[in-house]
Amino acid sequence: MTAEEVTSLVLRAFPCALGVLGMTVLDASAQEVPGPGGRLESRWTPAVVAAADSLVSARMEADRIPGAALLVVEDGVVVHAKGYGLADVERKKPVDVDRTLFRIGSITKALTALALTGLAERVRMDLRAPIERYLPAGFIPQDPIDAPIQLRHLLSHTAGFDQTGLGRQIDDPAERPSLAEFLAARLVRVRPPGEVAVYDTYGMTLAGHLIERIGGLPYPEYMRKRVFEPLGMNRTWVEAPPEARGDLAVGYGLEDDVLLPQEYEWYVTLPASSIDATAADMGKLLAVLLGDGGALLSAETAGRVRNEVQLDYGPGLGAFSWGLWDEGRSGWRALHHGGVMAGFTSELYFVPQAELGFFLAFNRDPENGPPPRLREALIAFVHDIVLPPGEAIEPPAAAVLVATERFVGAYGYTVGCFTCEEGEGWGLGWQEVTAPEPGVVAIGDRRWLAVDSTGFRAAETGAPLRFLTDERGAVRYLVRGPNSWARLDERLLDEALGVGWRDRPPAPLVALVHRANEEWGAAAEAYASLSSRHPTNGAYAYWEGYAALSGGDPARAIAAFERARGMGKWPAWSRYYVAASQAAMGHHDLALDLLEQALDEGFGDPDLLASEPWWDPLRGEPEFQALVVRAES
Repeated sequence: MTAEEVTSLVLRAFPCALGVLGMTVLDASAQEVPGPGGRLESRWTPAVVAAADSLVSARMEADRIPGAALLVVEDGVVVHAKGYGLADVERKKPVDVDRTLFRIGSITKALTALALTGLAERVRMDLRAPIERYLPAGFIPQDPIDAPIQLRHLLSHTAGFDQTGLGRQIDDPAERPSLAEFLAARLVRVRPPGEVAVYDTYGMTLAGHLIERIGGLPYPEYMRKRVFEPLGMNRTWVEAPPEARGDLAVGYGLEDDVLLPQEYEWYVTLPASSIDATAADMGKLLAVLLGDGGALLSAETAGRVRNEVQLDYGPGLGAFSWGLWDEGRSGWRALHHGGVMAGFTSELYFVPQAELGFFLAFNRDPENGPPPRLREALIAFVHDIVLPPGEAIEPPAAAVLVATERFVGAYGYTVGCFTCEEGEGWGLGWQEVTAPEPGVVAIGDRRWLAVDSTGFRAAETGAPLRFLTDERGAVRYLVRGPNSWARLDERLLDEALGVGWRDRPPAPLVALVHRANEEWGAAAEAYASLSSRHPTNGAYAYWEGYAALSGGDPARAIAAFERARGMGKWPAWSRYYVAASQAAMGHHDLALDLLEQALDEGFGDPDLLASEPWWDPLRGEPEFQALVVRAES
C-alpha cells in the first residue's frame, strides 16, 4: 500500500483528528523484519509510519497535548520510536524517547502482575495456592467471605476486594506507611474470589506486598533489581529518584484552554500506580512480552501470557489475563493496560497473533480538562488501518425470545465502594435494566437483543452484553465490555455485609439497595436510621428526603431536605426538592418561589424539571416555563 493510499484511508477513518494534512515519511527506522514462518513483510510500513505521525500530530493539536512519545514493536523489533512536542512547555524541552520520563500510572498494575508471575515461576509457587500460605495468620479477612483467595485471582482481578478508594494518596512520601500496614487496615472482602473481574487497586497492591515477602526486597527495590535492570530498562523506577527528576516530563491539565502544570502524586499503593519510565524502556518490555520472555519469564510462560485466557465471558467481552485487559476488537485479541495520573496518560497495547504492539505516553490527563482522545484514536488506527479486519460482531437480525424479566433491576458498578459511609471513598454508581419486551433488555435508551439465555447484543452496533448467574441460576452480574456491575439485591448484601446485616442497624449499602430498587418506604427508614446515627452527615438527610418524596410523603421530605440544607449538603438541590415537595402538596405558588430561589443558588438541571412528575400540574404555567428556560441557560 502506498503512502497516498494509507493517507486516504486515514483521512476517511479519522477526519476530525487529521483534517487535510500532507503525508511525509518521517521515520526511516521502519524496516522489513522477519516474522513467524519466514514472513518478511512488515505491517508497519513507511506509509503507515507517515500516517501514524500525522494522526499523532493532529490529535495532539486538537487535544492540546504538549508532548508525546510513541514506540512500536513488531516481531520483537522496534520499528518506530519517536518523541513529539514538548516535555516541558515553559523550558521548551522536547520529548526524547530515550530520556524523557513519563508517569505510567495504572500500567504499573500490569508490571506488578507480570513480576509476580515471574517470581512464582522461579520459586515454583502454585498459582492455585491460597495466598494465606505466604502471609501472616489473619492478614486476609475471613468475614464475611471465607473462601480462600488464590494467587491466580490477583492476576485476573477476581480476588473480591471492595474498591473503597480510601487511603491511597499522601502529601509527604516520608509519611508513607508500609504496604503491610496499609493493607492490614484497607482490605475489605465483598464477593467470593473468582466470581467476577473487578478492576482491583487493592488486590494488585497485595500482589506487590507478596513480591516483597517472597522476593525478599521492598517492592521498589525488587522491581528495579529483578525486573527493570535485567530487562535493560535502566531508566525505569518506582518513583524516579531525585537525580532523574530533571528528565521527568511536566504533566498538564487543561482549564479554560490554559495548560496547567500538575503536582507529582505520591501514592501508598505503589504496586498499582507509581512507575516512571521512558518509552524506550517500555519498548523493551513489549519485545519481551511478544518474544521469549527475556529475563522476566520463561518462553513457556511468556507464551501463556500471550495466549492463555484466564477469564472468558464470551466474544467481545473483555476481562483480565495475567494482569492485562484481555479483549477482542475487529476480530483480533488484544492485551493492554492504560494509565492515568495527574498530568499524564499512557497505553501499553499489543496484539499477540499479529506480533505487533505499541507504547504511547503523553503529558496531558483526561481528568483536569476535556479528555484527550489520542489513545483511543491510535488504537482505532492499529485496528482499522494497520491490521486486516477480522470477523466483526454484527447486530442480531432478531432477538431470541427468552424471558427477560429475570434481568430487570438495579446493578452497581463494581469499581466503587460497597461498604463506605455516604460521601467517603469511591462512590457507588448504578444503572437500571428494564425489559421492554420478550428477548430485549434496555439500559436508558439503548436496547440489546437476546442471542442466547444470558447473552445480548446491542441492536445498533452488535456490542455484547452478558448476565452472569450463580450455581442456582440467579442473576448476579452484568458484564459489558471490560466492566462489570453487581445486582443490588439481598444476595449482595449477604456477601458484602454478612448474613447478620438484617439484625443490625441499616448500613449505607442497605439504604442504597432499597433506593436503587425504588423500595421507597424501606429506603426512607434506612436513611433516617443512618441520619440519626451520623447527625453531621447531611447526605443521609438528603436521601431520606428524596426517598420520602418518591414514596409519597412530601411533608417528611421537606423536613429532611431542610436538615440537609442546615448542614450545607447540596443546598441548591435540597432547595429544589423542597420546591418539588411543595408542588406535590399542591402549594404551587410557593413551589415556584422556591424553585426560583434554587436557581438563584445554582441549581441548573433542566432534565429534572422535564422528567420529574411533581411538576406535571405546572407544566402549562408561563412562570414555570420561564424558569425551565432559565435552567437550560
